[in-house]
Amino acid sequence: LSPPPAAAAGGRAAARRDLGLGPDEPVALFIGRDATLKGFDRVLQALAAQGGRAPRLLAVGDGTEGYRAEAARLGLGERILWQGGPSDVRHCFLAADLLLHPARRDNTAKVVAEALGYGLAVIVSGTGGYAPVGSDSRARLVLDGAFAQP
Repeated sequence: LSPPPAAAAGGRAAARRDLGLGPDEPVALFIGRDATLKGFDRVLQALAAQGGRAPRLLAVGDGTEGYRAEAARLGLGERILWQGGPSDVRHCFLAADLLLHPARRDNTAKVVAEALGYGLAVIVSGTGGYAPVGSDSRARLVLDGAFAQP
């Protein structure tokens, strides 16, 4: 993955330092106002399936903190940086390598376009109107069909 364009100006390094992340560790990002609708539980299941290879996760959004017990049960508690409700998330975009957006339903998902604008790769579900976004950039993966997770 290529670092976001702002990395050239030191933005990436500063954002990672401010968040307590290492300069080279893989970092995924989830942003969503409705964590359940946006598929945060799916993110946790996918990361748990990766075991020790799972990236660190920046979790931003209303409702994500309600999943702390599930994250701990799955052994992910230390891998997640809980950022609370969305406010100024530029530092999260700068620090991340990848956006995870496995929404159950989302018609526009502005966050996908924003992530691509920051130079992030994105993984999205095929259930939203945003699935074609980024197809020309080869910076996205669309997961077809239903997830094995609930």
